[in-house]
Amino acid sequence: MSSIQHLMWLGKSLSNRLTGRTPIGRVMELIRRHGWQPAEMSVLELFGGTGGIHLDDYVDRVRSVVAWEIDPESIAVLQRRFPRIECHQTDTYAAIHSEQRKFDWIISDNPMRQHGEHFEHFDLFPGVSRLCKDSAVMIFSIIPWASKFYLKRYPGLFSREHLDARAVFYGVGNPEKLSPGDFHAAFERHLKEEGRQITWWHVEPRNPLLSYFICGVAKADR
Repeated sequence: MSSIQHLMWLGKSLSNRLTGRTPIGRVMELIRRHGWQPAEMSVLELFGGTGGIHLDDYVDRVRSVVAWEIDPESIAVLQRRFPRIECHQTDTYAAIHSEQRKFDWIISDNPMRQHGEHFEHFDLFPGVSRLCKDSAVMIFSIIPWASKFYLKRYPGLFSREHLDARAVFYGVGNPEKLSPGDFHAAFERHLKEEGRQITWWHVEPRNPLLSYFICGVAKADR
């Protein structure tokens, strides 16, 4: 992708927002087709940030939202922007093991580069699915591949350490380019270790770099 192609994508993204065809909007349509009613769903946003476009696109279309964010400046912005949601300044990687509530929908809009000692969503496992109700929806931000444009735009993306972590989590030989099947196999394996099974799944493009991995999860058959 070139800078011109990036600008063209930004224009398309604005058009999609005006027509309501945003990536998270398409995700909500998918969830409905699988029998869920978003307006009745409780949501846990694992990495709230400042809200961005992502949260803004669904917050008024679900029953409730709890958002976690470790950075105090970001969470101050998040609370100002979305006064109706429940915000907590916390370390997500610790909180997944202490939170007692269960949710219908878990969203990991995780940082794409290294943050602290963590990469992407990898260290949410094991443990993250304990926050799900018996039947739930999970969404993870994923990186299928990265063009030279984005590697230059985001220094540290796909560093040697990052690629090594991707190879381990996804169980692949080439972590630089992953297929939908690679994502499904990896999440299925990690969730199975937590006593969960994937009942349906889909990869939804979000922008030229990121996609969503969306899946329905249920308690695994014994």
